[in-house]
Order: sequence, then C-alpha cells, then structure tokens
Amino acid sequence: MKSAQTVLAVDLDGTLLLENDRLHPQDTALLKRGLPFTLIFATGRSLSGVRRPLVGNGLSNGGPVNYPLVIHNGALSYLPGERLLEHLLFSHQVAAALVKVGLGHPEATFLFQGERQVWQLWDTPAGARGIEMYGFEPLMYQPDAAHLPAFSKWMCLSEQRSVLDSVANELEGLPIQGNYSLSNIYEATPQGVDKARGLKKIMVSLGLEEMRLIAVGDGDNDLGMFALADCSFALAHGSEHVRQKADYVIDSSENGLLGPILEREWKGVNFLQAQS
Repeated sequence: MKSAQTVLAVDLDGTLLLENDRLHPQDTALLKRGLPFTLIFATGRSLSGVRRPLVGNGLSNGGPVNYPLVIHNGALSYLPGERLLEHLLFSHQVAAALVKVGLGHPEATFLFQGERQVWQLWDTPAGARGIEMYGFEPLMYQPDAAHLPAFSKWMCLSEQRSVLDSVANELEGLPIQGNYSLSNIYEATPQGVDKARGLKKIMVSLGLEEMRLIAVGDGDNDLGMFALADCSFALAHGSEHVRQKADYVIDSSENGLLGPILEREWKGVNFLQAQS
C-alpha cells in the first residue's frame, strides 16, 4: 500500500464519536491497525475529555495521548505525547467580563476551562448532562475567590435557546470568538482563536504544512477547518449550513467514518483488508 502524504483533522463529538463516547466498530478497527496518514483530533473538549473515549474504546492505556491535539476549539494544542505547543488564555479583563455574565444567569451552567482544570458556575440539569457527556471534572467556582481563574475556553450550557441567545447578546463587543457549537451550548475562545488556527500551528510545527489536508466535522466551529482544508466532509446529521459548506456529506451510521473517507481518497481501497 502506498504511503499517502495526507493529514486528516477530525472533530470528535457528533463526528467520530457516537453516543456515550463510543466509536463505530470499523473506526475502532482502523485506528488500532494504524493508517497511512497523520490523524489530528480537533475538538472543543478538554484533555481529560479526549483521553476518556480513547481509553474506553481500547485505543489507549491511559498514558499520554499519542495523537496531535487541537482542543478548547483551538485555544490549546499539543504535539504527540501531550507535549504542550500553545495555550492561549483570555486576558484578565475579558475573563472577568465572562465571569460577570455567568454570575447574572443562574439558570444556566458555565464552565471555565484552563489547561488542566475546569471551573463550574451554577448547577443545572443541562450542565450536569454536559459535564458527564464530555468528561469534565470541574471544581465549583467561588465568586468571592481572591483570584480569577486563568482559562482559555468558556461555555454556557442550557436547554433553552432564549437563554443562550441572551448570553450571546451580552457578549457582543468583547474580543472573543463565539459560536453555538450545539443546540444547548454557546461557547467562546479568545478573539481570532479557532480550530483552524490551532490546526495550522500544529501542522507547521510538525512540518506537515505542505501535505494534503482533509477536515471532517459537523458544527459551526468546524467551518474554519473546512476553509483551510483541501477537502472537507460534513456528517449527514449535521446542520444544513455545515453540509452546504462541505465538499462531501457522509453518513457514518453503517460503515463508520474513516473507512468511507479513505476509500474515496484512495479510490476504493478497503483499508480493513489491504496489506501494508
């Protein structure tokens, strides 16, 4: 089998991961076998949130992740082995403004993500579900704490779109990159920081910038990667807006995600049967 000079950047939630952090069996088999491309995970999750599905699907023993990682939607990036490449924090002024907005909305849960620690403000059912789903292990934030936490990603979790819209409106004018990543989440990173920026940083650092780039995702926070990529895939269950921006739309329910993409790229090669 030929060695392809290709980078595959894949979102996790709603893209590679199924419910309860499961992988499609064919995707698990392909990842365990190893494939002739560089795989980069690009996600809004924290580092612990990436480790959990890898361990749960038998792809890691719990040690440092051996894939390059773009996490916190691009605000935090790691080279293989969890070697820190870049961490872009909100300024003290912006962080204080984000906390203030959260204090005004006890009907939602807010998460402030640092490199290794996550702080939680308010306890709600939507927040509890999100914390469990994405593998967070937060500390409760104390509003009277002497020191403001240093964080690079901010999340608002609510099942009420009107609450998310109200919060988003209050953030207008702040130097942030905000988006609705899911129907129940509005999130933000520092201005100009997104998955595409983190992905480009990793590719340059690893000498991959001249390689063909394929991006796969399902949400608005993946569109920057689509614009950067030579070829992009959206999921069939993603929003119409995201599907329209992609080069191809894929239904991963039957054969998983990775095999169909690779067969398209390598003209029908079945990677589960091909010999290296």
